[in-house]
Amino acid sequence: MNEDVRVKGSETGQLEPYTEVIGPHVLEYEPPDVIHVHYVGDVQIEHFKAINAAILRVPAPFRAYLLRDARQGGSYTPETRTYMTKHLDPTKVAASITYGSSLQTRTVLNMLNKAMVLLYNKYTHAFFFSTESEARAWIENHRASQPAR
Repeated sequence: MNEDVRVKGSETGQLEPYTEVIGPHVLEYEPPDVIHVHYVGDVQIEHFKAINAAILRVPAPFRAYLLRDARQGGSYTPETRTYMTKHLDPTKVAASITYGSSLQTRTVLNMLNKAMVLLYNKYTHAFFFSTESEARAWIENHRASQPAR
């Protein structure tokens, strides 16, 4: 996590909203369970490590909805892809919801998901939408379909 970021409420397990700059990307935590990442350019391994740390901070019993703005995003470096397949804990992620991505990005992310299943028996639900409003509507519908917490 960026040393300049102070996560209010982390000592009580009830996190407050926060924004974190991770390299060229911006991460926004929206309680109780949305990690909204605005990608700008390529995702390096140190960027994903910080994003993964934010996912792990989502308090139980919630699982993170990883909402990804890919409109200005680039690609994942090979090192980042390897790290993701080994270290992303699918039990902490309700779904990965991406909007504004290119066909290339969707293809890479689908391949990563398949690699996680084949190599590590891990699976994260990945969904792609054209707009942020469509992505957020999906999150709301998915939340409503889940058992009460």
